[in-house]
Amino acid sequence: LPMVSKSEYYNHVNGNAIYRLDSQCFRLFLSEVHEHYTTMPFDIAMHYYRVSNYKRQQKTVYRFTYTNVLVDMSAQRFDIEDLDPETVLVHGKYAALAKGI
Repeated sequence: LPMVSKSEYYNHVNGNAIYRLDSQCFRLFLSEVHEHYTTMPFDIAMHYYRVSNYKRQQKTVYRFTYTNVLVDMSAQRFDIEDLDPETVLVHGKYAALAKGI
C-alpha cells in the first residue's frame, strides 16, 4: 500500500464548530491564541496554537470533542444518504462549486 501522509490540518476543528463561550478557560485559551496568531482565521489559529507545543496539546486535547453531529465536508463531493444518521449540520462548498458560485 502507498504511504498516505496526513494533512497538517488533520485534527483541525473547523470554525463552524460549537464552542462553549461562557467558559472562562476557553476565553483564556482564545486570548492566548490571539496573542500568538493575530492574522489567521481563528479556527486555523487555534489549531496551530494547540499543535505547536506538545505540553499545551496534552493539556487541551480533551476539551475538543469530534462528533458526527456537525461535519465539515469542505470542497469534497458527498451524498446526503452516505452521512452518519446522527449528522444534523454539514459544512461544505461542493454544491456552490458545482454550480460555479
